[in-house]
Amino acid sequence: MVPVSDLAAFVPIGIAASRGGGAWPSWGSSTDNVFHMFLTWGLVFATWSVATGAIYGALLGWAGHITADRAVGFYLRGPATTQA
Repeated sequence: MVPVSDLAAFVPIGIAASRGGGAWPSWGSSTDNVFHMFLTWGLVFATWSVATGAIYGALLGWAGHITADRAVGFYLRGPATTQA
């Protein structure tokens, strides 16, 4: 199963990159960071739980994915830089 955070970030990044010659878009790091933060996860988790009255297991997997990324050293991305 692909984590929610990766789908939400990498689908628009991939579409932009495929249309822009394969380069990571300038807004790509920011988009990836937004979906790999516990604040974003918490807002989505709380909204879903209140709206449905139930806990959706895939959202708990998203939190686990963020935790695993941090545990193995994958931290938030910095802005893309180009070499001259």
